[in-house]
Amino acid sequence: MTGEARNVVQTGSAQNITIGGASNDRLGVIGLAIVAGLLVVAVVVVAALTLPSQLDPDRSAADTGGGRTTSDAGNAQASGPPVAAVSSYLPVGCRSGWVVPDRGDEPIPYSPRKPPAGAVLGSGGEITVTVQGLTSRSAVLQSMTVDVVRRSPAVAGVYLPLGCQGEVPPRRSRLDLDAPAPLITPEPGSVSFPYKVNDVEPEQFVITPEVTTGDIEWRLLLKWTSGTDQGELVVDDSGKPFRTTAATAARQFCFDSKTSVWRSSC
Repeated sequence: MTGEARNVVQTGSAQNITIGGASNDRLGVIGLAIVAGLLVVAVVVVAALTLPSQLDPDRSAADTGGGRTTSDAGNAQASGPPVAAVSSYLPVGCRSGWVVPDRGDEPIPYSPRKPPAGAVLGSGGEITVTVQGLTSRSAVLQSMTVDVVRRSPAVAGVYLPLGCQGEVPPRRSRLDLDAPAPLITPEPGSVSFPYKVNDVEPEQFVITPEVTTGDIEWRLLLKWTSGTDQGELVVDDSGKPFRTTAATAARQFCFDSKTSVWRSSC
């Protein structure tokens, strides 16, 4: 059948029906090509959307709001502990002082702001540690322990005791560095661990290390928890261990309170 089909009588089954001749065949082919092209484009778009998530499941989870999530505390732990500490140390009047290298009998000037050159804190001085949280989320300070880095004979030189001037501040805890495993012992009336800190509520610890023989290098290990996170903060002297020595190997100067110097004799 060619040309235009005006009357079609169905008898049995229609196997092949041609309508409109060759021109209609070309239109059919073009139509099929357009449909096929659209299908190819659709496949490419779907693949572009799904392939990155298949290669990186974490990205897919993050984009859809599912999968693994990281809490603020987890981010803080990844970048560092949620607490920080600063420390300082000074001898205490009447019971402690500095040990310095022996440079003869020249008077040594006293300064309340910094130790003499080459000074090592004598037994009975105080280490003050201030701990503060870095975020509004509280961190609990669970314990504080001591790590002894090195033991040596007592430092030789000159012992510069601090004069008795004014009131001696109460000690909050003591540290016996003579012990094989030194422990921090709270003074009577002091509250022991745990403590809670955040960015507006710090805590301050005053520790009095004591040693009768030897020169001890040591640092503090402060254990903390915050939610499900936990860690240990090393507290030391700006990256170096604290150092405490007995004065048994040093000759003693005396403190002249009138001129604020130490002299070999008074």
